[in-house]
Parts: sequence; C-alpha cells; structure tokens
Amino acid sequence: MSMRIRIDYWSPGRHAFVPVPDGHARKLVQLGQAIYRSLQGGWSFAFGRGAGLLRATVTFAWRRNGQPLGTKTAVTTSGHKRVDYADPRHYSAATCRIN
Repeated sequence: MSMRIRIDYWSPGRHAFVPVPDGHARKLVQLGQAIYRSLQGGWSFAFGRGAGLLRATVTFAWRRNGQPLGTKTAVTTSGHKRVDYADPRHYSAATCRIN
C-alpha cells in the first residue's frame, strides 16, 4: 500500500484549492503490506511565511504482486484521534494557515 501526498493552496482568484507548483510539495510514501491490519503514515512539509491557506490531497493505492488493485483520493479533514506528531499536541485540522 502507498499514498501520494500533494499540498494544495487556496487561490483567491480561482476560489478553489490548487496544487502547489513546487515539486517539493509532493511525496510518495510507501506504507508496506496491509495484510490483516491498518497502516498509518505521513510526511512533514516545510513552508515559509506567507504560504497562505494549505491542505493536502492524498491518493491511496493498493497493489498485489505489483499489479494495481485500486486507488482512493481524499482531502484532509479535521477531528482525527491519535495524531501523535501534531503541533499543538493532539490537534487535528482540515487546513493550515501560514501567515
């Protein structure tokens, strides 16, 4: 199982979230084998001041013997439990604003 994380920013002109054009705002994370268990993973991205309102779009992919089984795309949401590396601790939000 793997997940491809893409950071999006709010474009006031388009009134929508759009992908950050920088290649450093994307990451493929290999999660391993999900046989009889759930897996969790993530990645930390660094942005400078004034980055604005951000969110992530994540595409999960499942494979068996190298063959694709399916994908599911989702955007970040709030209210998650067990957010071990949150700042502030145990905080969960759908978006992040960097002024």
